[in-house]
Amino acid sequence: IIGIQMIRESLSKDEEDIGSSLGVKTMAVLAVATSIDALASGIAIAAAQGNMGLGALFIGLITFTLSAIGVRTGSKIGSGFGHKAEALGGVVLIVIGLRILISHLTA
Repeated sequence: IIGIQMIRESLSKDEEDIGSSLGVKTMAVLAVATSIDALASGIAIAAAQGNMGLGALFIGLITFTLSAIGVRTGSKIGSGFGHKAEALGGVVLIVIGLRILISHLTA
């Protein structure tokens, strides 16, 4: 859903500010996606009988680091490529989602 929305917004000729792209609907979808991801990570750690505290710390540090790198890189790429980068990001999200879905359906 997020990938499709990114592609649709990249094809739009309207320039929108950051406030309109981070509306309640978008933030709710992102929050649900993040929660599902965190739930899956927690279940995986529990199933492996790992240390939950250490696992949570590790996941948090990695997530923070990669998010910071992504924001910085995205800012540079976005200013250079604009709508094309947003469309490519949407396609990448869709491909990743489909790959995960197919791998789980065929496993």
